[in-house]
Amino acid sequence: MDESIMFDSYMQAEDDLVIGSYRLLEVDNRVILPTERPIRLLITSSDVLHS
Repeated sequence: MDESIMFDSYMQAEDDLVIGSYRLLEVDNRVILPTERPIRLLITSSDVLHS
C-alpha cells in the first residue's frame, strides 16, 4: 500500500529553545516514523545543505 503524507517542518528559532535542547535538531513539527518499513523522504532546502 502506497501512502503519501506531506508536511512542513522548520528548525526552531533560537529564541524559542529551552535549556538542554539541541539547537540544530529542534523543529516546529516533529514526525514519528514506523520501524522495519521502507520509507522514502524528499528533502528540500532554501539554503545550502552541508554534509
